[in-house]
Amino acid sequence: MNSSLLTNIESKLKRANDHIQRLSVDIPKWSNENPAKCDCVLNEGRLGFKLILDEFEKPESLNDWSLSVGECVHNLRSLLDNLTFALARLKQDPPANPRSIKFPIYQEEAQFRNGSSSTIRQLTTDVAELIEKTQPFQRNNPNVEGTPADDPLVILNWLSNIDKHQIPIVIHLFPNSIANSARVEYYSEEEASLNVPPNVSVWVDNFTPGTTLMEYKSKHPIKKVSGSFNYIVTVSIDVKGTLLPVMKLMPYLIGYTNLVLDQFRNFFV
Repeated sequence: MNSSLLTNIESKLKRANDHIQRLSVDIPKWSNENPAKCDCVLNEGRLGFKLILDEFEKPESLNDWSLSVGECVHNLRSLLDNLTFALARLKQDPPANPRSIKFPIYQEEAQFRNGSSSTIRQLTTDVAELIEKTQPFQRNNPNVEGTPADDPLVILNWLSNIDKHQIPIVIHLFPNSIANSARVEYYSEEEASLNVPPNVSVWVDNFTPGTTLMEYKSKHPIKKVSGSFNYIVTVSIDVKGTLLPVMKLMPYLIGYTNLVLDQFRNFFV
């Protein structure tokens, strides 16, 4: 029975992997085939120029990508709760208070002590100790890399709560890099040298046609801007105000969740 409990839990990890494997094909393919094209518009008096987003169509599958990411997050977060329930069954089956069992995720030790007691007392001592070792508050230790706020479990829990209780996870199209073959020419070498380093501002939100993505300001009039600018678009999600690429974040969360699961596999042998 013990091994079958783990098999059912691992199926959620596999399903999360399946979602990301599909996205790992669909997203780069779309991104590479759809660079964002820009118009170059000179500022008044030719004192610099702006890059303004030209025609750009959002992918038809954008909502499907959002749902896939949300389902991936749900599978990862819920499998941790499923794992904790299965571990509780190893001590007493059925557990005495099953509705109070969940995998705790806390950034502060005091909160862990107060908030997880109903779960911890239903686990064996060695399981409870191991769960404590996985907690994000352990990163307050100077010998542990990172901070509790950046712990993958904290990010996963935050995304899960947003998706369940507020709004489904939203996909953002984020301008990541510019394929730049442009050249700025001034009326004299002296004026060109007086505009080094260039004064450039970049904007990354409101990725819709007509939006100014970049502005180059100069102290002297520009004679000519030649070449081209093409933005490479990254598919991202908002994590506490920071846009993170889906294809970096989600494999990271899957990998870390699997590492946590690995810590408990021996209990099911």
